[in-house]
Amino acid sequence: MFFNSNFLNEFENTTSGFSRFFDEPQLGRYGYPAVNVYLNEDRVKIYAELPGLKKEDLEITITDDVLNLKGELNSDLGENEKTVRNERIFGTFSRSIELPRPVDANDVEAKLTNGILEVILNVKEEVKPKQITIKAQ
Repeated sequence: MFFNSNFLNEFENTTSGFSRFFDEPQLGRYGYPAVNVYLNEDRVKIYAELPGLKKEDLEITITDDVLNLKGELNSDLGENEKTVRNERIFGTFSRSIELPRPVDANDVEAKLTNGILEVILNVKEEVKPKQITIKAQ
């Protein structure tokens, strides 16, 4: 059985596109970057995975009760190189994380160490739990 060359070219284009869908990096279920959010009565801690990101390429803002992360991961593709496999994510990203408690936007600490961003936000005093003393009669 013989196939005409047009059919074979179309088949190759279709299957390579299908294959590329599975080979290209995916953003995951929730988006990029992946984050963990922790809470206790005094603070909210957020950890975000940002491998290869420089602090100059990251912007962190708080609007209302949302922490916003924006940045750009630059490609490491060299001159005269072509991509054979691309599993890492490059380009601009933006992620908004709803905070579980109102925080003091003037009391925030952020560190980027070995590709992990740690943001510590202190919970506003007025929303912290207050112990109520019970008087006996």
